[in-house]
Amino acid sequence: METYSQTKLAMKWTQADGFVYGDAATTPSDKILALDMDDTLIKIKSGHRSPLDENDWLLLNEFVATTLQEYHSKGYKIIIISNQAGVQKGTTKVETIQKKIELVMEAIGLPMQAFIATHKNYYRKPSPGMWKYMCENLNGGVKVDMNVSIFCGDAAGRPGTDTKEADFENTDYKFALNCGLTFKTPEMLYENIHETLPDIEFHPKTLKGSETGQMEAELLIKKNNTKEVIIFVGPPPSGKTTFYKNYLASHYVHVNKNEYKTKEEFLEAAEKVMKEGKSLVVDNLNHHNANRKDYLELAKKYEYNVRAFVFDVDEHLSRHLNELRRYNNQKKHDSEPVTRLVIANWFKEYVEPSVDEGFDSVEKIKFVAGPFENQHDEEMFFSYLCTMN
Repeated sequence: METYSQTKLAMKWTQADGFVYGDAATTPSDKILALDMDDTLIKIKSGHRSPLDENDWLLLNEFVATTLQEYHSKGYKIIIISNQAGVQKGTTKVETIQKKIELVMEAIGLPMQAFIATHKNYYRKPSPGMWKYMCENLNGGVKVDMNVSIFCGDAAGRPGTDTKEADFENTDYKFALNCGLTFKTPEMLYENIHETLPDIEFHPKTLKGSETGQMEAELLIKKNNTKEVIIFVGPPPSGKTTFYKNYLASHYVHVNKNEYKTKEEFLEAAEKVMKEGKSLVVDNLNHHNANRKDYLELAKKYEYNVRAFVFDVDEHLSRHLNELRRYNNQKKHDSEPVTRLVIANWFKEYVEPSVDEGFDSVEKIKFVAGPFENQHDEEMFFSYLCTMN
């Protein structure tokens, strides 16, 4: 069996946009065994929570090297795909990660390719960016056989047991699903242990085919001659600004809280539009009747009809839309991503609007996937992105 030799092969590293990749003269193959690195290939030797340096590691168990060598002998190309958020945070250097990978490759005795995601963007797992880049640019034009190719990782969302802590995430499992790869945990790959993986809590692909919801939305917002205020009610994010652009922009002035520093400035902008006799959309979170009271009083003062548009988005979908703002860096987003806590607090404090509050009517807006600006945006939307923690 051909094995790695430091004098024969060297890992050549290349800096890309948001990730780094290296190759040690691997042979293109239609069969790929891709693996996460930390707690999949290796574990920390010192026992510290974070590694001390590039030498602070051991192979995960006694089966790692022999398993990878066996796959390599069957024609599999071995690649490492690893998120390393510490690079962006400044807690580790990319050169340290690169050196560690070279040492791991030497210990296993095989040529490998390696991909390191250094930023939260399209190339960070569970987004399929690094896998697609490898398939399209670094496999010598050989088409990958998805029926036999595998991704192995420890982040599968498994609950804790008496002998093992719960997985901190399900990022690796979602990455495999996004790429269309067979997924295995280290226990499954190295020891042939059968595991039933937990269900994914949110499936973005189920949002396909929502044309009926789109037609309903178009009928709902059909403009009449009445002066009107539409108050958006929905978590951050829930598609409020996109909905305005798609359906309301030709008839309603958009007054968006994100454009104003204070609530007073926001109310002044809304009142200015009413003084001019124009219909408007109040775009804010508006999760509680106390937040909506001022807008309703303004509408009454200027004798405006007022409706609430409640965006029918649950917490899982809101988190997914939030992650799209992080991962799809090729798209210009209307707002920056928020923290998990902001989303959780919205749902915790939410009070549903009602006509008793002063609205003429309350309309629920069914979420519509798209329209998309391009194929990349559509692919990202229907990918598993929302993580557990």
